[in-house]
Amino acid sequence: MIRLKDVAKKANVSPATASLALNDNELVNDKTKARVKKVAKEMNYIPDARAKALKTKETKIIGLVIPEIDNPFFSEIAKEIKTVAKKNGYNIIYCGVESKEDELDYITLFRGMQVDGAIFASSVSTSDLNIDLIKELADNFIPVVFIDRLLDAGDRIDSVNSDLERAAFIAAEHLYNLGHRKIAFAGKENEFRMTGYLKVLKKYNLNYDNQYLFKNILSFEDGYKLGKKIADQLETKRPTAILSHNDEVAIGLVQSLVSSGISVPDKISICGIDNIRLSHFYNPALTTVDIPNKKMARKAIKLLLNKIKNKNKSAARHIKFDVSLIERETTQKVGLNI
Repeated sequence: MIRLKDVAKKANVSPATASLALNDNELVNDKTKARVKKVAKEMNYIPDARAKALKTKETKIIGLVIPEIDNPFFSEIAKEIKTVAKKNGYNIIYCGVESKEDELDYITLFRGMQVDGAIFASSVSTSDLNIDLIKELADNFIPVVFIDRLLDAGDRIDSVNSDLERAAFIAAEHLYNLGHRKIAFAGKENEFRMTGYLKVLKKYNLNYDNQYLFKNILSFEDGYKLGKKIADQLETKRPTAILSHNDEVAIGLVQSLVSSGISVPDKISICGIDNIRLSHFYNPALTTVDIPNKKMARKAIKLLLNKIKNKNKSAARHIKFDVSLIERETTQKVGLNI
């Protein structure tokens, strides 16, 4: 293995000068820097990141704990965080989690100071089972920021979220204003989106009907299976509109219903939440609620970089982005006598 002293010897400088040159220190002139870097490249020298981290107390690495990396909403967040981190000299390690145990493994890793800070996205469970451990991580080890993680972040963890209750509210109200009265909800039980949906039912005195509440429908596959289930129902029993937990569910529903011969939106209107990039390109194009995930991602990484710079001493900030309806082709007006 090529060592720093080997590079220094061939470049005819001291190991200290070689180190300064490779780190672009202003104490070394440009001619010497160029010579040392040329020699290092020729010798295929790879700096020991662990040794550097021990010396500088920095790894220049940020941990991004994210569920459903194959979900376009989260992959868009991850890409944006990586872009901003790179511009600021940091690398990202993606920590995909499918269970609370997966997340616990990463919390343990971060306690060993293997990263300079961490961003935790939406929890993988209906309750945030690791919240106390993450708060302890932020209190005693590294700066932490939450993005799209909805439970209390405390006074040490910055958080960036969107108004998901309002997102569901304006989506359900949009369906009501189109004349729908048999409006179903397909999503997570006892969560902000469901609360927004129920508020619309209450506002317009619509009867709560449990047969129109499809619980814990969260993925494309869930939506597709639900579409088949609805297609098998008598037409008089079907909802005329469905508010979906996210765009993935909505797209699954549309594809399933259409493949079963049920026209969208002629027979059933479908509305998503997220406005992922692909929602515009599906046929029919998806009506949805825009969640500004790229803006949220940029804000989250900037907050974390600020906490790293200030040694985690800055007061916690809790930021909530507004949302807006994007009306496309999967919803349409119907008569009142449904």
